[in-house]
Amino acid sequence: MSKIYKHASEDLMYKVVFLDEEETEHTEAFGDVADQSEDALEETEEKIEADFEQKFSRKHREKKSDKKYKEKKYKKKYKKKFKGKEDQKAFGSLYNFDIGGFAMDAAPINFTAEGPEFNTDANQEEDTIHIFKDGNYEITFFMDILANSALANFAIFRNDTQINESKFSFVSEDTIQTTLGKTIHTELEENDVISVRTINTSSPNVGYEPPTIRYLNAALTVKLLNGKD
Repeated sequence: MSKIYKHASEDLMYKVVFLDEEETEHTEAFGDVADQSEDALEETEEKIEADFEQKFSRKHREKKSDKKYKEKKYKKKYKKKFKGKEDQKAFGSLYNFDIGGFAMDAAPINFTAEGPEFNTDANQEEDTIHIFKDGNYEITFFMDILANSALANFAIFRNDTQINESKFSFVSEDTIQTTLGKTIHTELEENDVISVRTINTSSPNVGYEPPTIRYLNAALTVKLLNGKD
């Protein structure tokens, strides 16, 4: 009984017919069919193998190329996303841990150390934080106070102008030790300069004598909440 071997690929189709022994014995015309079939089979197998390798290699290259494209696209997307987040960051801080200082009318609060900063410039020599990016900011200031009978007013300043919402005060007729300060949200622009200053001081009991008001552990921080393009 004849045997038919077929193979189909994406571009080619092969068909080989094999005759059994009975068929080869009954006809001389096909005396060499068996040998020819073996040769054809070998040739067909070689073509199939070559076709398979070519097809597999092409698909492998396409898959590899597609993978590289996706990785490259993802990296560009991630880089763009990350860059966008970096553009929205800005913060800075100033501290005074050890030395402290004395509150004096119209004088800035003294700082002795700079904290982490990004898109700002904290300057302990000037006791200020310079802003480099427009946006809405959170400004926080706190300090410890040691004082005798005294009254004092403080505020956060933008350049040389007091931010009205930032004023904070204390008053005591006796010796006092406390922590005071304030957190505000306000809009700032590039090149603005932030500082904290004593507005004025006085003594409730003896108005003509300046009170002794010592501050310690002062901390001023600014943080961008949302930037503007």
